[in-house]
Amino acid sequence: MHWQTHLSIRDEALKTVLISFAAIFFVSCLSVRKPYVAFAVLVGVAFSVVDLMALVQFLKIYLNTVSVVCLSLAVGMTVDFSAHVGIAFVNGKGSNKQRIEDLLVRLGPALFHSSMSTLLAVGSLAPSAGYVFQIFFNMFSLIIVLGVFHGVVVVPIVLVIGPNVEERNRPTISNTPLDQETNATQ
Repeated sequence: MHWQTHLSIRDEALKTVLISFAAIFFVSCLSVRKPYVAFAVLVGVAFSVVDLMALVQFLKIYLNTVSVVCLSLAVGMTVDFSAHVGIAFVNGKGSNKQRIEDLLVRLGPALFHSSMSTLLAVGSLAPSAGYVFQIFFNMFSLIIVLGVFHGVVVVPIVLVIGPNVEERNRPTISNTPLDQETNATQ
């Protein structure tokens, strides 16, 4: 039974991550209602997960049940940073550049503080000698650092070079006489 787990773990990990990516894009599209912003959120999460999988190879952490659990949690933890940036971008005012500058001023300190407090909490696992604790410490540290980096640096870059989402004042079309009178005076 144990050897069967090792045979299917790579496929299961890939399937889990891809389903998570699809769910992130779908939920992001529903919540921000701008597909390009949802795509930017997905880019932040996907880059974090891909970078995590590349970096854990240097730490000699290979796919096993513990690392796959951490990988699944990585998707959920990194989406937090990217989604906050995406939502703040959509709710901002002005050009893309103005929105990015404003959200980094407002959200930057909060995202930094939340990542530092999580790193401090995970830091308690550092002196542990157990294999599982070391995997959790290494992977969670990377998850936080990569999630913050991609959420605060990569996602804003993707958003600022994307289509301009600045709201334009468009005349409203209405059939009621009161609305037509209001539009005529504007």
